[in-house]
Formats: sequence, structure tokens, C-alpha cells
Amino acid sequence: MLSLLKKQLVFTTVLAFLFGLSMEGTALMGLDADANPDAAPEANADDKAFTPTFKKTRKAQKASFEKGLEYYKKKEYKQAQKNFKRSASGTATKDDKTIVNKWIAACIGGIALEKYKVLAKKGSKSKTFFAVLDESQKFVGTPIYKGYRNLINDLQGEVVYEIDDFEIQDNKLSERYGKKYFLNAKDAYNGRNYLKWAQNPKKDAHQLRFKKAPKSFVHYDSIVFWVRCRVQTELQVAVRCKGKTGQQINAYMKKVKLLKTRGNAWSRIQVSTKEMRPYGKPNWSQIENIFLQMPDKKNFDVDLDFFCLVKKEVKVKPRR
Repeated sequence: MLSLLKKQLVFTTVLAFLFGLSMEGTALMGLDADANPDAAPEANADDKAFTPTFKKTRKAQKASFEKGLEYYKKKEYKQAQKNFKRSASGTATKDDKTIVNKWIAACIGGIALEKYKVLAKKGSKSKTFFAVLDESQKFVGTPIYKGYRNLINDLQGEVVYEIDDFEIQDNKLSERYGKKYFLNAKDAYNGRNYLKWAQNPKKDAHQLRFKKAPKSFVHYDSIVFWVRCRVQTELQVAVRCKGKTGQQINAYMKKVKLLKTRGNAWSRIQVSTKEMRPYGKPNWSQIENIFLQMPDKKNFDVDLDFFCLVKKEVKVKPRR
């Protein structure tokens, strides 16, 4: 089913091109360049921000749009899409046509969203969550976006344990050591804020420690976060455990190569606990903290957002 959804979303991009809908940065920025995911309008069929004006002489096109809204409210997205397409030629201005195009995109997003809902009930909640989270960004600024956020919120508690979404500032993460919060950012991946982390003049800003961590990792199978990288570098993901073995700290570590990001898009980094190398005598049930580490004395410049642990999925055997 995921493959079908991917085909549907490819068609969204093609449709946007044909109708003049700006899809720049849609991999993670959404349709509206000025929109922030959680600050986006809670759009519905009666929202004034999504109500186009039609030329007085184009009554048939206006009627088609209104008919499209009726179908949209009933989640009959294919019929709604046909009617919105018919109405596009009757809009009064380019801005009005853009609004109609957003409704067209929302219909395609709605078709995919209904399939995701089915997948969430019958398939892997984890795979569905990440697919919906990533693909929802294509519909920021359209009427269907709220539906995606609702599904994300429904699944999030079951799929991930949030370590830091950078919405609340930690005073210990200071600019002196290369950390800077970007607040109410239009280009945040999730929420309104993200963290910029770069090398400082003294070149001693190479470590980022999270103050929140569970005492045990036995219920989690991976670490996930989103990143933008302006200088190719290598990042070390580390989970420190209690105690030492001689002079060696007890920890699990994994090096991850971060490639320079194209444009303004975010990349998802996911590290399986099975891939993390043990140092000393670590124990997944005796966790002390989680930290990220860059190569010492080298330049780096990254943005970070939505740092989480992914919960192990409990496989339920089907009833006979």
C-alpha cells in the first residue's frame, strides 16, 4: 500500500506543476513558502483563507467550486477534484487560482490520507507514522493539512518517545558553545522552533547533550531525528550507561555521515540500537544520558529538529 501512496504523491507534484502551484521545497517545506506546519491555518471548507473569488461572468465555474466543496466535506475527493479543476478557469485573480489549486492538491492529499488511516489500523504503525509525517509537509498550507496533523498526533504517542523537539529553550544550550534556537521559524521541520549547532571560534562546541532520557532502552529499537547540514561531516550518536570499565565509559555509539543538504530540505536520520557499537560494558537497561558528538576541532554547521526514540512494535498474532 505504501508504494501506491508514493505513486499518488508523485502525481501531486505533477499536478502542481500543471496548475502552477508552487512546490519548491515540498520534500519538507510544504506548498506555502510562508507556512509553518503547526502555525498553518486549521483549514476547512468554510475557511475564508481558502475561499476564492470568481469573475461575475463565470457563474458555472463558481457553481463547480461550490459543488466541489460539497464533495470534499463528504470525503469524496475524486469528485471534488474534478469540480475544482472545472472551476479554475473562472477565478478573478492569480491568487484566487492559487487557492483553487490548493483545493485540488488537498483532494489528492485526502485520497492518500484515507489510505494511510487504513494502513495505520492494519499495518505497521511505525512505518505509517514516518510516512505520514514526511509526506504531510507537501500539504502544509492546504485544507487537508489539519487531517494529516490529526493522524500524526493520534499515532505519535504509540510510535515515539520524544527526547527534544526544541520548542522549550534549554538555557544550557548557549551560543557560546555553538547552539542557537531559531524561534517561530517558518522552515522548522516539526513545530515552531529548531536548534542550530555550529562550531565556535574556540572549536570546543563539539558535543550536544540531551537532559532528558529514559532509564532503560529495552522498549526502543532506534533513535531518530531530522537534520540539515551545510558542511559535510561525521556525527557520532551516543548513549551513555552507568558506571565505567576501568577508564572507559560504558556506552553505545554509532558514527553517521552527514552529507551537505541540498536547498532547505530536512533529512531523517535513524539509527538502530542493533547497529550501535558497545564500549566498555554498557547495559541498555542502565541509561544515563544521550549525546551527539562532532569531530573535535573541525568545522560543522547543522540544524536539528524532533529528536525521538522509536518504540518497538508489538506484533499481534491474527486470530484464527
